[in-house]
Order: sequence, then structure tokens, then C-alpha cells
Amino acid sequence: MTDAFDRYAEPADRLKWARRRAGYDEASQAGRAFGWKLPTYLAHENGSRGLPFKRAVQYAKAFRVSAAWLMTGEGSPEGGVSTRENHSETEVYQPKVNDYGGISQVPLIGDAAPGVWQEVIAEDEMSYVYAADSQGNSRPDFAVTLVGPSMDRRFPEGTVVICTAADGPAGPLRSGDTVVAERHDDPLVERRVAIYKRDPAGQEWLWPQSSHRDHQAPLPMNSDGASDVRVIGIVLNVVNAVPRGED
Repeated sequence: MTDAFDRYAEPADRLKWARRRAGYDEASQAGRAFGWKLPTYLAHENGSRGLPFKRAVQYAKAFRVSAAWLMTGEGSPEGGVSTRENHSETEVYQPKVNDYGGISQVPLIGDAAPGVWQEVIAEDEMSYVYAADSQGNSRPDFAVTLVGPSMDRRFPEGTVVICTAADGPAGPLRSGDTVVAERHDDPLVERRVAIYKRDPAGQEWLWPQSSHRDHQAPLPMNSDGASDVRVIGIVLNVVNAVPRGED
């Protein structure tokens, strides 16, 4: 989101802005004009209830703004959305990559918490977040939630990090990339977000960016004790979690 819209940090704030820009001074005017249930719309606009994806697409079409911007704040509010023909109030669609106005549905594969071993989440048990597509060849492939202070100089705890696969078009890795790395000890996995660096001798490192002294030491890769560390993703951007849900 550009500096001009910094004060519209949440979807509810952007929804209110879009409604006013469309010429509806009061929420009730918009509700009547489009036949929306006013209590539902008011709850979305005042932020007392999260904004589901299908509603964001509906509101974006009505107010002639980008659904990607409305949901995530990424990009510009200008533009419209690409909706399916005969989309109705009761129809529910599970969005796919690029299905609606530059938004991808991204699987949330688990937490990134150095030193914490966790079970791998089964694909049919994963939740999802919605993120604006990146420019160029990179695409959002998965997301993780930062737990703990290992990257708190850059991202607060709880940040949802959107990643593209490290073996995809965004590769190969470059020194300075922010990455997600994993270690496996079946059936458990340990996952972390860090800065990937390669020194002049060719040694690869994963550097945290933490204010906490217990999380400031780098982890060497491809060396004794760390040969099982594998970079799985390159960070594209970050978002607040926007879970799937109904009204």
C-alpha cells in the first residue's frame, strides 16, 4: 500500500474509504443500493467481524476498486476485479491463483519457530491466507507464521510470511535473500525464517535478525550437525492473517 493510504491499515478502513469514494456518504446508503444486509455490512466496515474473501470481491465490484487492495492493502485501489458470470449472494467459490483481481489463496503450512519441533500439517487440514500476487515470475506458494523473536528486528511475532518455492522461478538463492528453511526428524519438522548468506569461502549461513541474545547466532548449512537444513522458500512479502470464513 502506498504512503497515501498508510492510515488505511486494515480491510475495514479500506472498505470505508472505498464506499465514500464511490459516492455513498453513509453505510446504510450503500447497503440499500446493493441489497446487502446492513448489520453484516456494518460489521465488516467497522472491523468487528473479519472480511471474508467472497464479501471482499462483492464489495470491490460494487465500489469499483481492486479486490487485492481491499483485502491486503497491496498495490493500488484503482481497477476492478475479475468475477465469474452470474455470481450471486449465496454462491461460494474457493479462489485459485489469479482467480480474482490478483489475489492468491496461499496454504499456511505452519509456524516458523527456531528450536521448536512440530508435526507436519496434513494438506487437508491446512488453513489459508489471501495475498496479493507478486510482480514478475515469482508466485506465492505457501505461508508460515512467525513465532518467537528470531526475526523481530524486521517482523513482529505473528507476522504471516508469504513465500515462493526456492526451487521455482525465483531461484537460485542469492546472498541476502530472506528465506524459510526446514529440518526434518520424522514425523517432526523445525522451521525458521532467516537471512541467507554465503561467505567468500562458500560456506552458507542462516542469519536471524533478533533483539534477543538467545536468537542472534547464525546457523551454518551443509556442515557437521546442520547438513539436514534445507531452504524451501524465498520470502515475497508479509500480510496479516486473513482466514477463510463465512459472514
